[in-house]
Amino acid sequence: MDYASPLDINKRDRAAEALHALGINAVPTLIELLHTRDRAYEKPLAQNVSRMPFELRTNLLAHFPVGTSWGKRFAGATALGFLGTNASVAIPDLLETLDDPVGHIGWAAATALGKIGSNAVPALIGLAASPDAERAHKAIYALGVAGHNAGSATPILLNALLNTNTSIRASAQYSLSMVGTSALPAICESLRKNDPQMREQLARVVVAIRPPNPGFMMTLNRWTHDASPAVRLQATEALGNLRLTNAIPMLTRLLNDPDPSVRNAVTNALTQINATALVSSPN
Repeated sequence: MDYASPLDINKRDRAAEALHALGINAVPTLIELLHTRDRAYEKPLAQNVSRMPFELRTNLLAHFPVGTSWGKRFAGATALGFLGTNASVAIPDLLETLDDPVGHIGWAAATALGKIGSNAVPALIGLAASPDAERAHKAIYALGVAGHNAGSATPILLNALLNTNTSIRASAQYSLSMVGTSALPAICESLRKNDPQMREQLARVVVAIRPPNPGFMMTLNRWTHDASPAVRLQATEALGNLRLTNAIPMLTRLLNDPDPSVRNAVTNALTQINATALVSSPN
C-alpha cells in the first residue's frame, strides 16, 4: 500500500471494510504505524535534493525514498478512527500523535480520538484546558467528533466559548452543537449569567442544536428582544430557517430594528417563510 498517497473513495471504502473485519486485531499494527519515524538520511536529503543534478537526484531517491514515514503515520491515525471504540487501547498513542510535527497527522489523530468516543473523552477534557492553544483546539474539536458521547465535556466547552483564540471559540461552538440536546441544561444555566459575549456565542449553539420542543420558539422570541444585535440576528436567521408561519409576527416587529443587519435578516427570513407557505398551499 502507498501510505503517502490519498485514498480514493472506493479504495477507502474497501480499506474500511477490511479494517472492520479485522477489528481489534488490526490495532497493534496500526499503533506501530503511528510511531514510524523518518530515517536519519531523510531530512538532510529532502533539504538538498532539489539542488542535485537530475540523474543523481533520480538515482538517490530510487534507493533512498523520502517522505513515506509521515504517510504511514497518517494512515495509522486514520485507520484507527475507522475502528472507533475497537481502537480504545490506542488512546495513549493517539494523544501523543496530536503533537506530530506534520500538522494534518495531529488532526487525523484528533478525529480518531473523537470517533473512539466515550473512552477518549476524559483525556480530551483534560487537554481542552491546555495552555497550548494547538493542543486545546484539537481536543475541543475531537469532543465535537465524539458528539453525544461527550456530554460530560459541556462545562469545559462552555468555558472555551470565551477563549481569546478565535479558532478555539469556533470549535467550541461546533462541538457543543454536536453534543446536542444533552448540553442544553448547562447552556440554559449559562444564559442566566447575563454575560453578553457568552449569550452571543450560545445563541449560535442553540440555533445549531434546534431543540425539538416548543420552548425553543419561546427562547428565540426572547432573543428577538435582546440588547445585543448579534443575538437578535441569530434569532432572526433561526426563525427564517425554521420556516414556520407563526414566526411572522415576531419577525414583522423586527422590520424596524435599529441594526441594518437584523433588518436585512428579517427580510430574508420572511421571504423564506412565504416561499414555503406558497409551495405547501393547495392550488
